[in-house]
Parts: sequence; C-alpha cells; structure tokens
Amino acid sequence: MSGPNEMEVGDLNAVASPLHQAAQGFANLSSQAPEAPDAGPSTARVGDALVAIANSMSQLVDTVTSLADAVETSGEDYFEAENLNRLELEKIGDDLPPGGR
Repeated sequence: MSGPNEMEVGDLNAVASPLHQAAQGFANLSSQAPEAPDAGPSTARVGDALVAIANSMSQLVDTVTSLADAVETSGEDYFEAENLNRLELEKIGDDLPPGGR
C-alpha cells in the first residue's frame, strides 16, 4: 500500500488470490464424500446431516468465489477509473497556456 488511506490495484489482487485458493480448497473437500455410515436405525439421520454439511460447503464455495470475483472486479474498475482520470488530467494540462493560467 502507498499510505494509510491509499490502495493500489495490486493490493486487491493480494486479497482475491487467497480467496480463490480457499474456494478451490473447499470445492476439493466437498467432492471427497465419505462412505455412507452404518449407524443402525439412525443411519438416515446421519445421512441427512452429511447432506446438510455438503450443501453448506457448496454454498460456502459459491460465496467465497463470488467474493473473490467481486474483489477482482473492483480492482479492474479501480484501475480503469485511475487511467481515465489520468487521461483527463493530461488533457486539461495540455489545454492550459504556458505558465498554468
């Protein structure tokens, strides 16, 4: 970072990359389904609990992936805005007479 209240595009990439890695890790975990348990009469309840956990993991992957994508998009938008501002300031500078006024 450049200062306490300043942010650069690369700073957002530093946030987005671990989020994408975490989402991929969660996705890998959710694809490794355990063997169906034999818990006697409660087997159906244990199975229902595993399904609920798998569904929660899927939602978590989607949420973390969306968050990472939003951070990346913000970085791209920030870069675009900075570039447009720079071009506008250059244009204004070119229109000024020598000496600035």
